[in-house]
Amino acid sequence: QRVNEVLERLPKVSGQEGSVNASNDLSRLLNITDKLAQQRGDQFIASELFLLAALDDRGELGQALKAAG
Repeated sequence: QRVNEVLERLPKVSGQEGSVNASNDLSRLLNITDKLAQQRGDQFIASELFLLAALDDRGELGQALKAAG
């Protein structure tokens, strides 16, 4: 429930088609996920690694995931 509430508050893309830029938070999480993949010797970023990075996040997403168990 809390995770869905957090997701609903996130900005959404609207308007004309064009370039979409990642937020600073998303960029940071992707960088952390990439480092985790490299540490494991993986060539690609797996979705479960993104979740592991998000769980360690001190922001709202990490808090919501921890609260969800």
